[in-house]
Amino acid sequence: MPIDRVQKKQIERVLGDPDLFPDKFKTWIQKFINNSPLLNITASQLAGFLPGGKINMNYGTTAPFNPGNGDLWLYPADDTNGVNWLFRWNQGSASTYKWECIGGVPLTAENQSDDTTTFAPYVDLTGTAGPSLTVPRAGDYLIAYNANVYNTSAGLVCYVSVKLGGAATSDNESATQGGGGMPALNAQEASRQMRRNGLSASDVIKMQYGTNGGTFHARWRNLSIVPVRVI
Repeated sequence: MPIDRVQKKQIERVLGDPDLFPDKFKTWIQKFINNSPLLNITASQLAGFLPGGKINMNYGTTAPFNPGNGDLWLYPADDTNGVNWLFRWNQGSASTYKWECIGGVPLTAENQSDDTTTFAPYVDLTGTAGPSLTVPRAGDYLIAYNANVYNTSAGLVCYVSVKLGGAATSDNESATQGGGGMPALNAQEASRQMRRNGLSASDVIKMQYGTNGGTFHARWRNLSIVPVRVI
């Protein structure tokens, strides 16, 4: 039967000290919470009933000081657009980046305009460059991009890649279309997903382009990044 307001308040109050309860009761509480969406259970209250005991839940743009193994940190990567990343501190990791991402949506940027270049790769397009994103924290990231590309002349190649910070744009990140030559005006999707480790905070990730002749076009361009782990 549904719980009333008094019962609801009583349950929420006792959850503040889970160490008082035996393990079997903790297991029952977990199941009860999962089937009682009306309960206003905070992350810190629920943590005491999870395997491993209590954990700390932190929120903010600054990493928590002196975290314990398993502590959680909710980082607002783009608060305006509702992009939040949830990290878990892995004390035993051999990596410098011990905040491991366990949830969240990617940062994204897009440009829908049809812009051009006649230059060899890799350059900004004439019109609107990019799109681009700035790495918010140093770490390892998944990067994904796509663009609809074509050339006004036949038998030519369309090059797309991403520039990683101050490094020169490379074929290592490219998604080339028309290696054997594309028919004129034959639009194709150039897309790629990759993991790149050791990016620095404030590195700009920017899509760039090029061709071996004719006039290259790119439109419907999208770029996204999401962390694997950060410092």
